[in-house]
Amino acid sequence: MKITIILLLLFVNTCFGQYPFLEINASDIQSRWKIQDAYLIEDSKTNSYYAILEEDKVTHGFKFDGTGTLVNRITSEGLKRKYKEIIGHIIKNNKLLLIQKNDKGNKFAYIQYDFITGKTKEAEYDIEKRTDRFVESYCTSDRCIIYTIDISNHNSLKKWEYTIDGTSSVKEIFLTKQLRMNGIKDNYLSSYIIESQGFSSNINLVKVNNKIPNNIEITANPNKMYEYEDGFVWTLDADLEHTILINFDYPEFEPVVRLIKKSELEKNRGTSNSFLFEDKIAQVMSNNRELIVDFKSVENPELLYKTLRVDKKEEIEFKNTPILQEGATYSFGGTRKLEKTSKLLRKMSSQDNGISVNKNDDHYHITIGGKRKQNSGGGMMMPGFGAVPMGAFGAMTTSFNPTFFAYGVYSNTGSTRIECLFDQDLNHVEGEITKNVFDRIDDYKEVNERNIKVESITYFNNRVILGYLSLREDRYLFKSFEL
Repeated sequence: MKITIILLLLFVNTCFGQYPFLEINASDIQSRWKIQDAYLIEDSKTNSYYAILEEDKVTHGFKFDGTGTLVNRITSEGLKRKYKEIIGHIIKNNKLLLIQKNDKGNKFAYIQYDFITGKTKEAEYDIEKRTDRFVESYCTSDRCIIYTIDISNHNSLKKWEYTIDGTSSVKEIFLTKQLRMNGIKDNYLSSYIIESQGFSSNINLVKVNNKIPNNIEITANPNKMYEYEDGFVWTLDADLEHTILINFDYPEFEPVVRLIKKSELEKNRGTSNSFLFEDKIAQVMSNNRELIVDFKSVENPELLYKTLRVDKKEEIEFKNTPILQEGATYSFGGTRKLEKTSKLLRKMSSQDNGISVNKNDDHYHITIGGKRKQNSGGGMMMPGFGAVPMGAFGAMTTSFNPTFFAYGVYSNTGSTRIECLFDQDLNHVEGEITKNVFDRIDDYKEVNERNIKVESITYFNNRVILGYLSLREDRYLFKSFEL
């Protein structure tokens, strides 16, 4: 009987491409059934991992070495309730610093876990002006960089640097001159990333992990951030003539503005967007009469790898699925198949269009389409969660873990789209769309459905880690899925 169970477990793990990663003995936590959120953080320098299990008022910190052995655990009394969203972290000298913000994004605080002394420290940061609002964050091994914008003075971008001991410094940055020098008529950054929402303002910039699957719900956002080992890039696509790239390179992370020109639509003006992948950029331009997709080099935009063009009267030769409309009214919220190219173009012209590229089995899986326009603030409906802002999924913001957000909205889309397969030279190939890592995680959860509680999803080095509280085993388990 034992042999049968072992063989069954091996079969299940092989089918899902899943392997044990870390585990926490939940019975050591008296209030384990009150755990609300979980986070997993990697220290690539020391090959160690930190897990945070969060209750309403208390947080538990765990440190593991590279073999998965528990080194130490600490419990913190936590921060004030208004600090609900983790936006960054620093790991140095056996210390972990978690930076959190309030809902408005104008107040920050931190919890420092010292795994040598076994003590924690909680404190709030001083922010100079209450009109400063959080934009995005980027963390290195020794500091966390956070950018804010003054909503009362739309010309002012501030760069905050936080260190492991809780100290901070700030520098004011002005981008108007660079935007003007690049020929951008509307040369205030705020014009692109600040949206009015009644009597308040909302920052519209979503962090994207372009190494994992991303659906149109995410990539149709006009403003995106992509992280790399040596810095990060903001892309702004409200301008119909250019994609505006703002590069922030290590070590100073000073913004440098440049443009990548978009192809012109022949018939009339439309909508456009872009997506960065590897060293390339995909730009999509569409209206109700035509669709253009360009693949270019980011460093040398004059190098055009491929162009796809479709007129509304033509068949789309490069699609591998029918035209799919999710949440269709006449299919009772299910998936409806559209036959004519003109219907896809009409939907895309009335929606926010987008494109995503994901490497899967030595092919590029490319999704092209549009999502229903949302009210200001970018909210979307998700089963069990109601209206969720584009920048957050539960208490997990895209700033800290865009992978969790991408997985959370992966199967909950209101898009009209086509799915396509291309080889590494960006030539279209026939074939079925194979399951990606998110699909395999869903399959694994379906088999283990009764065990999945307090879920977390994290990306590390070409693998996705599923974390969940197992009621049967009384443990918090982390399972690794290869991309």
